[in-house]
Amino acid sequence: MLSWLPQLEPSGEQAEEDFLARLAAFPEFFAALADRHRAGVTAGRTPVERAVRGAVDHVDRFLAAEPNPLLVPPLTGDRVARRERLFTEKVRPALVAYREVLAHEIAGRGVSAARHGSSSTPDCTRWAGAGSAAWTTSPNSVCSATSRCSPRSTGTSNGPVRRCRT
Repeated sequence: MLSWLPQLEPSGEQAEEDFLARLAAFPEFFAALADRHRAGVTAGRTPVERAVRGAVDHVDRFLAAEPNPLLVPPLTGDRVARRERLFTEKVRPALVAYREVLAHEIAGRGVSAARHGSSSTPDCTRWAGAGSAAWTTSPNSVCSATSRCSPRSTGTSNGPVRRCRT
């Protein structure tokens, strides 16, 4: 979101209002994102530590940018002042809060880049096998290696779709 939203160039009053609505949604969006990170860590689905540090650095650079990229897209009328007020009162505090969650609650709990992926999570075979069976046609999937699979006759050009049975 921090990469693509500043690239929007709203054209017309409705597009400008939509841009402001997106900014107004920052607190809810980033609070939900932080909650998902917390839930993942609690469930043992830890992120790659390097990615967490990268995310903290990205938010830091975004907040330090002058002018902030979200204040650059041209707006008309009172929407310029409304955007600045939204940025000051909602967007910046939401990003600061999200950065704090990443830096103090998520960082330090991640896995190394060498240990990332499904094998580093609790109960990995169950969920990886189910995901593999649902989304791949490979007979060499995690699913076929960890549970009983049967080919389904309605396959794709890549071969039969495999479904796991537990």
